[in-house]
Amino acid sequence: MVKNISNLGDAAVYCDFGSEVNEAINSSVIDYFHHISKLIKDKKIEGIINLTPSYNKLIINFDLCSTSSMSTAACGSTATPLCV
Repeated sequence: MVKNISNLGDAAVYCDFGSEVNEAINSSVIDYFHHISKLIKDKKIEGIINLTPSYNKLIINFDLCSTSSMSTAACGSTATPLCV
């Protein structure tokens, strides 16, 4: 079970499953990794470009141009070229 989700820069978040390192927590991380991977493969979620699991965290990197409506709006702006 995810305990906390935090920003990791402007194009990633990390899902924290707890501070301990044990088999149960690691199994939760791996299960979540596989679940999100399947959603990506089945095209049920867009914009995720990388998943990085560790013992007790999962980092999710995403494309700012396809994930957030605010980012997508900024991509169309000539004043703020976030997406080239």
